[in-house]
This record gives sequence, C-alpha cells and structure tokens, in this order.
Amino acid sequence: MPRSSAAKKSALAEFEAYILDANTAAGLQHITAAEMLASGCQHPLLQNSPGKHSSLKGVAGETQKLLRHLLSTLSEASRSVKYAAHQQKRLFIRALFGGHKPPSINDHIAKHGNNIEEAIRTSLAELGFQLVVRQRDPEDSHKFRNVVIVEQGTSRPNTTKPHRRGVYTVSPEAGFYFVQPDESVVFISMDQQSGSGSRLLPSCLETWLIVTLELVVLRGIALGAPFAEPLYDWLMRVVETACQVRRNCRLNHPGSMVQWGLNLGARHCRILGWAKSYCRKLSDLAMRAHDSDAIGAMSLFWSLAQACLPTEVTHTNQDYLKESSLPSVGTRHIASGCGFAIEVDGVVYDFSTAERAPPEGTATFGYSSPGHSDASATNWTLSWIIKEWGNENGGNAYADLSLKVVVIPAAGTMLAHRPRAFHVTTFAKAKGSGTAGFTIAFTEHVAKAYKEFAATNGQGAVLPFSPEM
Repeated sequence: MPRSSAAKKSALAEFEAYILDANTAAGLQHITAAEMLASGCQHPLLQNSPGKHSSLKGVAGETQKLLRHLLSTLSEASRSVKYAAHQQKRLFIRALFGGHKPPSINDHIAKHGNNIEEAIRTSLAELGFQLVVRQRDPEDSHKFRNVVIVEQGTSRPNTTKPHRRGVYTVSPEAGFYFVQPDESVVFISMDQQSGSGSRLLPSCLETWLIVTLELVVLRGIALGAPFAEPLYDWLMRVVETACQVRRNCRLNHPGSMVQWGLNLGARHCRILGWAKSYCRKLSDLAMRAHDSDAIGAMSLFWSLAQACLPTEVTHTNQDYLKESSLPSVGTRHIASGCGFAIEVDGVVYDFSTAERAPPEGTATFGYSSPGHSDASATNWTLSWIIKEWGNENGGNAYADLSLKVVVIPAAGTMLAHRPRAFHVTTFAKAKGSGTAGFTIAFTEHVAKAYKEFAATNGQGAVLPFSPEM
C-alpha cells in the first residue's frame, strides 16, 4: 500500500507540474473549442498528460481550481462553437461567390469585334471594372531602386537608414494616375510590333496590335456578403496575430511583414523547406492553431482570386503551378495537402476537400517599402487589403512606378500586379496610419530550388521540415 500511495503521489505531482508548465499554459491560452471538439480525448493536452487522471482527487488545491476552471471554460466553449452544416456551407459559398464567372479581357474584346474602343466603353457595365489604356514609361526604372516614394504633403522621411537612396514624390502633376477607393480598374497597354503577345488585334498586313494586361485593381471583394463584417474581423485577427508572433522579415522597412510556407531559410544557410517563422516560444498546439488560421485565410484569398480576377491572370498562375508541381501551402506543423477551415461569427466552416493556396504566403501590417522589383517565377503577384486606417489624406498606397499608377488603399481591394516592374508602398502620411493584408507570391528562387529538389528526390517527395520527416 505505501508503495501504491507513493506512486500515486508521484503521478499526481507529475501531472500538476505538467498542468502548471508554461508551454501547457500557452497551449491552453490558444486552444480553440473547435479543435478540442474535433480531437476529443485524442487531444494532445490529454494525450501528453503524464497522469491522464479522470479524477481531481488528490490534486493540490490551487491546481484543482485551475483544472475546474479549465474544464468549465472548455465545456462552455464547446457549447458555443458551432460547425457549419453542409447546407450552411453551400449558402456561404453562394453568398461569397454568387455563381460569379471569372472575366476574360480577351473574350470581352473579341465579343466587340476586336474593336478596342468599344470594348473599353462597355467594360464597366459588362465586366464590373473599367479598362484603361496606359503605356509603361520606357525610361529605365532602376533609378527607383531603394528610393522612398511619398505622396504630396508627406513629411520628409528619414533616408539615413541602410540602402535608402533619397525621396521621390508621386503626384498627378508628375503624370501618375491615382485609382480612387471606389474605382475598379484594369490597366492594359497596346503596342504595334511583329510577334506575339497577350492579345493580337490586326492593324495592318505586316503588324499586329498587342494588348497586354499590366495591373488589376478590384474593389469590394466579398464586402457585399451578409457576413462580410465578421469575416473581415476574423481575417484581421489572423493578420494581427501573425505579425505579433512571427518573425518580421523586413526589419529595415516601416511596419511588419511575416511569412509562412516554403522558403529557403536564412541567407547564410540556404535550404528549401517550411519556414521557421515564429519569434515567440509557443507550444506546438498554439503554433498549429496559428498555422491553421494562416492556411485558412490564404486559401480563402486564393479561392476568391480564382473567381474574381481576369482569367488572363489566373490561368497564368494555374499553368505555372501545374507545370512546376509545387505543393500547396503547408507549415512545419500542418502538412501540405488539401482542405482548410475559416471562422465567421463563431461558426467554423471546414472545407476538408477544398484546394489550398500556393505554398508562399505573407501577411503585412502597417508596412511600406522603398522602390524594388521582385524576382518572380510568374508574371503576377496577388495582394488583398483587409483593412486600412488613417489614410484619409493619402499614404500607404501601392504604386507601380513604370506604369505610373498609384492605388489609394481601401479594405476589400485585390491587386494583381507585375512583380518584375518596380513598385512600392508609399510612405505613411499620418503617424500610426497603415494597411493590413495578405500576399501570394511565386518567387523565382523557391521555384528553382524546388525544381532541383524534385529532380533529385522525385515529384511528391517529402520536403525538409515537413511534419512527416
């Protein structure tokens, strides 16, 4: 009996230490009722418990109080969290996408007999956005590299930080087109030359008129849905949390940019794998919960992009993904694959078989950058503004410097832009102002590294840092 009593006391002491451990506390802090409901008694907190006791008898008084509070909280949360039923998910998809057919610029031009003037005149009524012809400045835009770009009336920013090379002001007087917050615009360029392009229109026997998409700006994405406010609130929480617990990968720029998915790791030690992006010590449970939210938000973004952006953009990216065989987004804690979940107004929408986003994602909060171009494996990078604040008088705007277009920020804005063209986020005008959102990129260095990895290990091989390793 004494031995049995001693063993029981030892087990209880071990269980108490486990419950009071900082990592366990972090896990309890970030646990979601949805996750507890889904895993039940197989939940890591229960499986990892040294004692696995069903009774609180013999546990010290303070620990008993903590456990009772925990059980009460989980019980209440389990009752309050709901999973969307099949019919609810169907209604959600219908309200979000509305049977929307992706537009095609080429089809629209062909519909009007290749009459570009008529296609432009009817674009807003028929496509929901205005077609605008705008030529890129042939001048070498490398002059904007690492230059801080500001709008008129912005206080002169500090340019003594590393790599900054002065300040340039964008304005209508300098020939820049400012896209207003309620304007949806698709910019196209036209050129006469022999050869092939995005869209060929006959202009004479020897030459063809080449029509090329340059920049897509769509406003009000998903803002017309009846659940738009709670959806955007959840998306904003995902951005804020990500920028708090993940490593800022642009320390020399104002604001935060964090990443997840595939990358090549530290510059001094290049290796392809899933980003080790957390800057805080969190439990595996907490990191898994954050990763699940990030994957859900990015995959919703990707689904909306496929439905709303012109097919000339989406087909290019889809063809690249098919050709490269890149895996879908994953993390160190959640394997790449299909399926994602989002939360709207206390209801979890679990799309277990849905397509996920591509493998490279970032979130930004209050971020701005000097002039730069990105080495991209495709012609398009996608961005989605979730929220903006304090920009009534300008600032924090996306600017394409060779196209000379400035996009005034607004919540619900989706952009498809040319990553190799020099671009910026303009410097903030008002202190504390900014934007928050997501970006899906297709970086050239990851594409090259994955191609080498697949050639060595075979398509579908498990990547380094994957949960299966």
